Parts: sequence; structure tokens; C-alpha cells
Amino acid sequence: GLITGRINSLNATGMVLRLADQIVIKGRMNSRNLSDVNNSLLNLALSEFTVSVSTLNALIPGFNPPENFYKLGKIRFNGRFDGYFQDFVAYGDLNSDLGTAELDMRLDLKEGAELAQYSGSAALTGFDLAKWSDNNAFGIIEMDAQVKDGKGLRLESVSASVVANVNVL
Repeated sequence: GLITGRINSLNATGMVLRLADQIVIKGRMNSRNLSDVNNSLLNLALSEFTVSVSTLNALIPGFNPPENFYKLGKIRFNGRFDGYFQDFVAYGDLNSDLGTAELDMRLDLKEGAELAQYSGSAALTGFDLAKWSDNNAFGIIEMDAQVKDGKGLRLESVSASVVANVNVL
């Protein structure tokens, strides 16, 4: 792709980035304050972003998701990511080994996973809830959900207002 600007403020078009078989990024990017990890601003329009949760865990400071997130396998995202490394909005289509989702979510990790804040909407299609939860009483689901005032990413600390329609297939 074409990258312009100074190291602290880069813009990229026609970007294709591959890091072994761990990450694939295709699209365009605008950035600011890249030398300051706590204030780095990214605006990404992605035609493809492929990564695993274990790779995200290694790259994002303070990101340590619950164990069942690792069951998603390779995650493929097509959409936008706007914000900071620990406080961002993402919307688009996400495909994983367990199913697909349409997302429009905000996630704020500045205070860590226990105090993380989130809100938005998600629509799951063909999601294997049994595998995700290790509970065979569940099955493959479709779901439309609205999340408000979400707090905490660990089972012990999670609290949110959720309105959802769930169909078991």
C-alpha cells in the first residue's frame, strides 16, 4: 500500500499487512500519536482483518479475555475500527469458527477487564452456543441483542442491560 506522513501520524491506503499466519490486515488507515500508546488514535476501514484472540491478547496491553473467547479460533472482521487501543468503536461483520456476527459496539478497556464498559448491538447467525459455553443443553442460535450500560468482562464482574431475541436452530 501507500503510506504517507510522519511516524507519529501515518496514513495508509491500499494497505495489505501480513504477519506470518497470525494477522492479516487489508484496507486503509489514518492515525495520530502512534508514539504514545495511551493516546494513539486509529481510524481503520478494513476489507479484511484476520486474527486470533490469543494474538490480540499478546498485542493489546491489559487485554485478557475469558477462556471461552479463545474458542472463536480465527476471527475475520470486515468493517470499521475507530478510536484508541483501549477505547474504541467497531462495526461491521465478524466471522469465527463458532458463527457469524454483525456488530456495532463500543468497548472501553482503560480501567481493565473488571471495570470495562461497553454498549451497542450484535446480531449472531449460526452461533454454536453449546461449544462456546461448554453446555450441551444449548445449541446453534440466532440472536439480535442491544446492550446498554455494560460493565465488566469477567463472569464475576459482568453487569449489563440486555434486550435480546434468541432463536435456537
